[in-house]
Amino acid sequence: MSWLVGLTLCVLFGAVLIGGWLVHHRVRLPLARLRHTLRTLGVPCDDSAEATLRTATEQLKDLARHAQQAEKDLALLSSLILRTDDGIIVVDRHLRIVLANRAAAALWGRAETGLEGSRLADLVRDKQVYDGFCNAIEQQQPFQGRFERAEGHDRQVFELHITPLDNQHAAGVFLNITRVEQLERVRQEFLTNVSHELRTPLTSIMAYVETLLDGALDDPEHRVEFLRVIERHARRLHSLIDDISDLSAIESGEIRLEMTEVNLRSIVAEVVQTLQPRAQRNDVHLVNEVPFELVVKADHKRFEQILINLIDNAIKFNRPGGSVYIHAQRCDDQIIISVKDTGIGIPAADLPRIFERFYRVDKARSVEAGGTGLGLAIVKHLVKVQGGRINIESKPDEGTCVSLTWPAANVAEAEMSGVA
Repeated sequence: MSWLVGLTLCVLFGAVLIGGWLVHHRVRLPLARLRHTLRTLGVPCDDSAEATLRTATEQLKDLARHAQQAEKDLALLSSLILRTDDGIIVVDRHLRIVLANRAAAALWGRAETGLEGSRLADLVRDKQVYDGFCNAIEQQQPFQGRFERAEGHDRQVFELHITPLDNQHAAGVFLNITRVEQLERVRQEFLTNVSHELRTPLTSIMAYVETLLDGALDDPEHRVEFLRVIERHARRLHSLIDDISDLSAIESGEIRLEMTEVNLRSIVAEVVQTLQPRAQRNDVHLVNEVPFELVVKADHKRFEQILINLIDNAIKFNRPGGSVYIHAQRCDDQIIISVKDTGIGIPAADLPRIFERFYRVDKARSVEAGGTGLGLAIVKHLVKVQGGRINIESKPDEGTCVSLTWPAANVAEAEMSGVA
């Protein structure tokens, strides 16, 4: 029996060797050919050995299928790691980078050459990050922290996760949270500004109400004046709440637009008529230079809101005896609308921030004129959601020109519908 056991072991060993060769080279050898090969080698192959061989062959086939699937999964995983937008690096115990994806290479300006072979110390000067990789390898401790990288005026913020792979390697994932932090900063600034804007008129209203209740109500000389101040601040609060609601609805995509063909000169004439009393009080002349035939595709109500904001600003920040010119011209399939004033202008340093919420160039004058600080932010979003673009040019003491680039409606269709 010992020779039979030995023979069986030899057969199994030979089958494993041959099967391994087959799996490695992806060659499917029929069982009959395998049996013939064994006999050629002088190995007897009875029914028991053949059954064992058949079982081993089936197991090897299963192993080959699993190996092929694992290879596909590994290829997909490798593709995911290489193509992900988050930077991933793997370092060895000497803190040299042995693997890095494209995002990590681009982060350090090595998109062409890659990071493999570089020392971590040459890329990262942050001791906390350096120690995080060391502890991950030597003490098998994961690390989570922040990593900031500045290049010129650009500053990027990352959330860093370091994970030990074994006692020789550790992987670090750099999640870019720059945009998230910017949005959080904008949110905090917005809450601070809203609180300030609400507190100012409320404080004045409460002060004048207390004065009236303390006896000024019986003073006919001052009570009317106090009530007018209260009314003015109440109107300012109402405008502020309306603007905040509008901006919130626009940014969240909750507004519904009814896009129609709007005759440009007609809607400008309506806005000029609405703002004429304010212009007269400020001694500002409004000039409608829009041709009769121009038609835009827009939501009538929201487009009117845009024009009111722009022309109202041109009046408020003008000078006595100044003018506001509303002009438009067609350029291919677009219409360029401009609102140009002869006012005080805007310093170059303030232009990049002019569309920010609550940003004011001259805070005292803006508050005095009744502005909420949200008008241009609303205009920018309303222009964008209707497919337009906005641009602003200005020079101090020379005036400001705000230009809208808007999709033109089909003039022929507009004429047929009686719009033009």
